[in-house]
Amino acid sequence: MSTSNLHYISAHGTTGWLVRVPYAYFDHSKTLRYKQKLFTFIKHGSSDEALDKAIEFRDHHKMAGLEYNYRGATAGNGKQVRRKRVRGHDLPFGITDTLRLSRQGKEEHLITAQACCENIRRTTSFMYGHSRSREEAIVEAKEALALFLREIEESTDTAP
Repeated sequence: MSTSNLHYISAHGTTGWLVRVPYAYFDHSKTLRYKQKLFTFIKHGSSDEALDKAIEFRDHHKMAGLEYNYRGATAGNGKQVRRKRVRGHDLPFGITDTLRLSRQGKEEHLITAQACCENIRRTTSFMYGHSRSREEAIVEAKEALALFLREIEESTDTAP
């Protein structure tokens, strides 16, 4: 049986239907909390009866207004935020100009400093446009990048 149209319900091998449905947001963050239940074929008589119970459970516990598998920037799940990184001609290597769409759908401009060496990664971002200018953000990113490179160099020197 095809489960492509059974959102939040999947076949659990040959034993039953597994339902994992979001029902609330965790604390004040936008991370979803899920309820999960297995509807076995043996307990409910057949796979069709178990599927009916699984659909009933899903419909009873599903959050209102939540779209299935929607991962856009306005999804409100806190996981997917759209970013567009551009390395400008005026920026040194390791610093990028980032345009990010926040959860609320607003554009945010950031200068991002990134350093990576032998599985040691450091990243930080400086927002500009409201409280600081782009040039001030670039200066802070250069200082952060220099600090990251110094920390990475010290940690690789002391590694055995």
